[in-house]
Amino acid sequence: MKIDENNRVKQQHLQDENILIGDGGIIAVVGCEMVNCTLTINDKYHSLFRSRLQDCIIVQKNQLKNIPAFGNRYERCTFKGKFLGVDFGRDPNIDPVSKTYDTLGELIECDFTQATLDLCRFFSVDIQRQKFAPWPQFVVPYERHLAASKLEREWPGQFKEFLDLAVHQREKLSATTGTVDYFCHNKKKNRGFNLTEAELRQALLDLGGVLM
Repeated sequence: MKIDENNRVKQQHLQDENILIGDGGIIAVVGCEMVNCTLTINDKYHSLFRSRLQDCIIVQKNQLKNIPAFGNRYERCTFKGKFLGVDFGRDPNIDPVSKTYDTLGELIECDFTQATLDLCRFFSVDIQRQKFAPWPQFVVPYERHLAASKLEREWPGQFKEFLDLAVHQREKLSATTGTVDYFCHNKKKNRGFNLTEAELRQALLDLGGVLM
């Protein structure tokens, strides 16, 4: 593995490599083909760009928070760590320079069972082809958000606010995620949705089609 003068790994084919990104390692991986690699990311920023990863393990040591993680192809990859408000998949926005949508951003048969996904969104991703952790984590397909928006009923706590957040997104949205801990037990200011665990579980069951 060659590291350039900017402390990046760029435009290489990498196989069976252990790569540290962040504190004590390189800054980023750009435009690489990676097979059976382990990437340990020791910072709070998105550090993979325009790369293709196959049978790789991505370990997020620090919580990745409120950023898009678009522009890579992941095939049979395993994600570990904590993710809050992170967008996965293909960028739903038109590139301001090319005036076109990005064509890179696939997730194919990836494993998120060892990842904590709070308020994350998946765009242009086949949710049924991914593996997610079971309850107390859950995944709400976009079509269930749409169906719920048409129901004239009251929801407990601020659960309707969670539903509305997705309804107002673009059609390229595939699903949103959450955990019981974030929805029900988060005591920080302006966090959580004022729900009990029983209320949350019943609301998700009423939605139907939720992965949990």
